[in-house]
Amino acid sequence: MAEKTSVTAQSNDDLAHFLSSGGSLRMLTDTKKEDLDTLYDYAVQLFDAGDYPAAQNYFYFLCYLDKWDFNYLFSLGRCYQKMQQHEEALVYLVRAGLIRVIDPRPSFFAGISYQALGNNEHARRAWCSACRWCAELPQYEELKSQAIQLLEGANNESTH
Repeated sequence: MAEKTSVTAQSNDDLAHFLSSGGSLRMLTDTKKEDLDTLYDYAVQLFDAGDYPAAQNYFYFLCYLDKWDFNYLFSLGRCYQKMQQHEEALVYLVRAGLIRVIDPRPSFFAGISYQALGNNEHARRAWCSACRWCAELPQYEELKSQAIQLLEGANNESTH
């Protein structure tokens, strides 16, 4: 019995080391990315249909399996944001931003959540960051325009 407990403890230590070293459950279970992409596509359909709680469940599950996937993290953050759970939204938007630093979307949407939480200074910083990451990239032209408008609005509020 003591030997079984020792093996289990070693297995738990190995698992903890694997996960803390950047491993994910997807890697551990050898789950195919295509299978997760099917779930992701369904979650996006739920999100687009406005069923945010159902989409959130799928995105959360996907993040649980693969904590390094930008799309899963970003989408979960957006779900929480749509459900007005801005503190939770920030957790996932920030993580997504750390994974794909040059993508302006996490900063942009984090700014919205910061503003909703009354943290206008962080909101302004997030929108400034989004504008910098948008640069002159045509695919982010609309996002940059929105960030500039929100930034100007936040700056006007702070001067009154």
